Amino acid sequence: MIQEALYAHLAADASVAALAGTRIYPLAIPQHVYNEASKLPCLVYQRVGGDQPIDTCGAPDYAGTSVRIDAYARNYGDAAALADAVRAALVNHTGLMGSVHVSRVNLEGNALDLLDVEPGLYRVSRTYSIWHAI
Repeated sequence: MIQEALYAHLAADASVAALAGTRIYPLAIPQHVYNEASKLPCLVYQRVGGDQPIDTCGAPDYAGTSVRIDAYARNYGDAAALADAVRAALVNHTGLMGSVHVSRVNLEGNALDLLDVEPGLYRVSRTYSIWHAI
């Protein structure tokens, strides 16, 4: 599954790990760690476009998946730095991502900067297209 491969790739990246460690969550920051997330940068990833197969020679070999990755931190600079580390780890990546072969990762559009006022977290959101083996 590409989501598991994405987690493995980001967790293994030295720059991402230096900022977020293993605080990389699917869909949302878990309720039981939300207070810790307000102190430490973290990532949230979510599939936003689904595994569209590409036929080559009559058999689907690859799929395109869009994934949104949100970088959260207590201040904007830390959120932006984490988002930039993710971008460097992903854009133009080819080869293995976890156990999944990836032919290319592209950034879709620009970053979206947000503020979650209640917990006081800054968020930088980017969407990536991942072309991968199925």
